[in-house]
Amino acid sequence: GSVEQLMDLGAYQIVLVKLPQHTLKVMVDKTQQLREGQAVWIVPRRYLVYQVGKLPVEIQPTAKVTLS
Repeated sequence: GSVEQLMDLGAYQIVLVKLPQHTLKVMVDKTQQLREGQAVWIVPRRYLVYQVGKLPVEIQPTAKVTLS
């Protein structure tokens, strides 16, 4: 994917990553030097899945999954 937007939260940053059919909101450590338009690989350590009217569900993959 590619970085669409960066939001500074102090020690962390929220990064919107544009994929062909979706946009992901990703929280990353501030030490990651990212810029808008940059191509990135995502290797999630956990997911939070939100559904309307329900509490978020946390998913921790047992194997590394790479999205592009």
